[in-house]
Amino acid sequence: MSRHVPPPPAPDNAPKALEDELGAAPDPARALPEFRYYADPFESGVMRTSGETCQCCGKATGYIYGGSFFAVGSESHFCPWCIADGSAAAKFDGEFNDAAGVGMGEVELPMPVIEEVSQRTPSFFSWQQEQWWAHCNDAGRFLGEIEHVDRALLASENAADFVRETCEAVRLEPGEGWQSLLDTPSGDRSFAVFVFGCLHCGKLGGYVDHS
Repeated sequence: MSRHVPPPPAPDNAPKALEDELGAAPDPARALPEFRYYADPFESGVMRTSGETCQCCGKATGYIYGGSFFAVGSESHFCPWCIADGSAAAKFDGEFNDAAGVGMGEVELPMPVIEEVSQRTPSFFSWQQEQWWAHCNDAGRFLGEIEHVDRALLASENAADFVRETCEAVRLEPGEGWQSLLDTPSGDRSFAVFVFGCLHCGKLGGYVDHS
């Protein structure tokens, strides 16, 4: 089983050019699917507007996924609907997120939750094999790399343990060191910090991903 890692995002004018060429602008009347365990796949960059044809349903919906997909074949570009309903994972016998990493080896989750994350939830760009934080016997919701997460949320009581654990992981002081981390773009760091939120109690968690 191979991991298909996408190339860097195309220039901002590329989606518009594709729409003009293929006539596949997004349909404003069609609501995008919601992913229980993923806050915003467009913000993270794995989903984008595009005139590209989905390799699962064969339709140009105006949106395309460009993140990782683990499968034997080379197909990895799908529309959000084929991801959300499980069609892509079922058709190509693959996973968007490694099932073994759901719970990060620390929490044993019900199989339906693991399947929802691995087969019907987008992945995210990472240096190493992605993992999925869990809490309250459920998978957490991926909020993004720390530079894209709301500062007020990171300053809340729900983030206290996460802040401490992250500072320990990268050897930073909780005060000035933490602020320096928040002020440094991910592209200027040798590591990424991925943040998740518990859907039940609101606690934040996550992990550090080193290059």
